[in-house]
Order: sequence, then structure tokens, then C-alpha cells
Amino acid sequence: MSQTENTLFVGRTEELDQLLSFAREAFSGKPQIVFVTGEAGIGKTYLIERFFQILKAEMPDIVIASGQCTIESASYLPFQSILEDLLDSKKQIKVTGEKLRLVVDVVVDTIWDVGPDMIGVFGIPIKGVQKLVDKLGLRGKKSFSETIIPKDLSQVQIFGWYTKIMKDISAQFPLVLFLDDLH
Repeated sequence: MSQTENTLFVGRTEELDQLLSFAREAFSGKPQIVFVTGEAGIGKTYLIERFFQILKAEMPDIVIASGQCTIESASYLPFQSILEDLLDSKKQIKVTGEKLRLVVDVVVDTIWDVGPDMIGVFGIPIKGVQKLVDKLGLRGKKSFSETIIPKDLSQVQIFGWYTKIMKDISAQFPLVLFLDDLH
């Protein structure tokens, strides 16, 4: 049980309503980017947790993937952690059973269609992805173990690949991407 489930939510209703309004607008076909800013310790994370809790209640099919930014983060680390979260979505969105299998299946299919060789660029172990595919019994997949990490890729190619994957996934599920501690 998360902290927000046992704690009284006081204040920030205006901010919460605004976040929910942005989300509803996004899910009606108008994508949104929202920054939640403020001093350390004022409850930004708690606000976001409460926001996610309400979204999950309103939209059972929603997929929320989180990436953590830190001062030490490598360039693509937050995006790597989002991909990892989508591939092991029970961590953040607590999806299990058939929905977990469906989410991972869509993510794996999309990665395969867009270019499986790019997954290594983000530091995600290709063998780990293949193990997950095998574990979930996702039939019809080609072997990820044969992919080769490309060299000399431009930032535009990497961002294009990543954007295509997120667009394809969001065509299947309502999708929220959350980057925490973006500095």
C-alpha cells in the first residue's frame, strides 16, 4: 500500500484538479507536457502519487511509466528507466496477470518493429529482454539475443526511435510518462 493510500490529502486540490484536467485533455487527443515545480520537501511527489492514484481509479487501462533523473544520471538514463518500467510494469503501476502480459507484449512488439538493436543504446540488457519474452511466453517473437548495438548513431536517430516507440505504445494504452527530479 502506498503512502498516499493511508494519508489524508490536505491542500493542493487546485493543483490536483489542474493535473487531472491536463490528463483528461491529453487522453482526448491533445498531448500534454506538464512540469510540477517547487522547493524540495513541499509535497510534489506526494501530489503526483495522489494524481496517479486518481487516474488509475478513473482509467483502469492506464499505463504509467516512471524515470528517475539524478545529478549523476547519464544522458539517457531517465529514458532507460522508463523503458525498463514498461518492460517490468508491475513495479510502478502494479499491473499483474493478463494486463502485465498485454502491456509487455505491446512494448516488445513495438521495440521489435521499430528496431530492436536500439534497445542496447539505452543500456537495457538485451538478454534480459529475451528472458522476459521467454518467461511470459510471448510467442512469435524473433530472438532479441541476436541484436547488435549500433555504433555512430545521431541523437536525432535515437530520439526518433524512442518517440516512435512511445507513440506506438500510447496508441494501445492511455500512457503517462513521468520523469522525477528533472533538473
